[in-house]
Amino acid sequence: MENQQVQVKPEEILDVYIKRHDQTVSKLDQEIVVMTAYASRLQAESASKDEVIKEQQAEIEELKAKLAEQQK
Repeated sequence: MENQQVQVKPEEILDVYIKRHDQTVSKLDQEIVVMTAYASRLQAESASKDEVIKEQQAEIEELKAKLAEQQK
């Protein structure tokens, strides 16, 4: 039995590397899309919570004003 060496052309190695790189980039792109969607959802939730807080603060101010009037 003779030792057989497989000859691989450099461009074949480069093709494999590019395919793997493209798959990695594609996966990262998918993760970025998911993370962006998650961040958008969190921002929307935060904005709605901020609105609720502002409404509650306005109600508190109104109640304070009513209490001050009643104490007079």
